[in-house]
Amino acid sequence: MKKNYFTCSILIILFSLSAQAQQKGSSSGTSGNQSQLVISAGLGNNPYKIENSKGGTSGGAYFKPGIAYYHKSGLSISAYTFALTGPSSNGLFEYDLTPAYDFNKGKAFSFGFSYTRYFFNGNSSIEASPLRNEFYGYVSYNNVWIQPTLAIDAETGSYTDSLGVAHSASDGAVIFSLTHQFTFTSLLNQQDELDISPVGSLLTGTDKFVRSFGSTRFIRHIITTEQIIKRKKTTIPLVSKKKRKTLYTSAYNNEQGQFLPRLLEASLDLDYTIGNFSFEPQYYYDIPLVQGEMATGFFLITCGYSF
Repeated sequence: MKKNYFTCSILIILFSLSAQAQQKGSSSGTSGNQSQLVISAGLGNNPYKIENSKGGTSGGAYFKPGIAYYHKSGLSISAYTFALTGPSSNGLFEYDLTPAYDFNKGKAFSFGFSYTRYFFNGNSSIEASPLRNEFYGYVSYNNVWIQPTLAIDAETGSYTDSLGVAHSASDGAVIFSLTHQFTFTSLLNQQDELDISPVGSLLTGTDKFVRSFGSTRFIRHIITTEQIIKRKKTTIPLVSKKKRKTLYTSAYNNEQGQFLPRLLEASLDLDYTIGNFSFEPQYYYDIPLVQGEMATGFFLITCGYSF
């Protein structure tokens, strides 16, 4: 653990010199005082383990198409859906809807908040996360070269166990990030721009449940061997001959239920726009601060067109 803490300290120092906090519902979809409609498609690798039909587990990649409307007032609404690729694929299985507001016109502070509702396809071969509602808010201070951001994320929901008993579910986190964005314009012509944003973040919170693919913490989750998205199973109740599907949620221990420093995350976001087209590759590397976890890296590449 001492080696992990030393590595984490070095990374957070390096990335604090030039880091940008990733913000859910970011206002980057707006340009000046113009409203925009953005259609996008993304491809990323899945950090969760998926149980296959033979009982084994695998990772794989996921496909993320979506549409978002950003109003010049700061209000926005977006919708995304997800599908796994490879052997675990069974079509679209998750649909996310997010209304949000971002204020980025202040010289000293910018802030924003959003609500996301997660919907799941009942015909999917994998179980859905029990966390169906996500509330997210952030505030950033802009009058320094290294810009700090403080964000709060809370998720709620419920699930039914194999005996048909309903339970509530929740997870929460506080995320502190340091940010600076490097911007280059007119690289190929007068209409292009490249933003390079290294990121350094510290996440403190609970880690009880697997999350939706569209969750803010999907790219900030804790890698745990117990957190496997399992395939749906059927059971035959004693009082009925009809089969019914059971909802799954991973069991969690006392440490996962405590509000603790969980991980340091280093990431790099490249956002290139030329005219109405955009290309945004992102890479994330998480280093755990608790025992029993493992460091991991993952990516998301998104292409978009704005109207």
